[in-house]
Amino acid sequence: MVRAFAPGKCILFGEHAVVYGHPAVAVAIDSGVEIELTESDSWTIEGMPFHSEKHPHISHILDDVFNYDGKPLKINIESGLFSAAGLGSSAALSNAMGAAVLRMMDANAELDSIKLARIGHAAEAKAQFGRASPTDTATSALGGCVVVSGEQVEGTEHIFDATLHTPEGERKWSVCQVDLPSDLDAWLVLGFTGIGSPT
Repeated sequence: MVRAFAPGKCILFGEHAVVYGHPAVAVAIDSGVEIELTESDSWTIEGMPFHSEKHPHISHILDDVFNYDGKPLKINIESGLFSAAGLGSSAALSNAMGAAVLRMMDANAELDSIKLARIGHAAEAKAQFGRASPTDTATSALGGCVVVSGEQVEGTEHIFDATLHTPEGERKWSVCQVDLPSDLDAWLVLGFTGIGSPT
């Protein structure tokens, strides 16, 4: 059995503009998604039969990223994030799944945050018909404060570049981080109306 956790995120600025290369600023939050994988006699997710078409994020990671051909897995998901609430639940799921499968296939593998961000972004794009910015997955994988834009923003530390071929053409982003002051005593209060909204 292996477990992996990935945090959710909150976008402070640039929620949808980032898809088109404009800047977005996001922070990781304490709540997130934990994945538990256990070898089993049959494929299940949350106690129900696993159907790949219903779980494109997970299927992409298993089949396309890792070419997993081991024993069937029992997949359990614990989430502290509301779905369709803008907290990056699917990105956290993708990142946690990527980390869990990596650990299952190689218990000594180093969990590289950039690699996990790329795996998560690819899974998000697969599930969203080729349209996904790397903001959610990068923030979840890197933690802290992340700035994503079409080019590096002055005053940030460049971490990696991301490219995605979308139905509208190729999109490119620069993924950067900003150091938050270590003595920053601040809280981010998030509200949720209970009404979900698709991305």
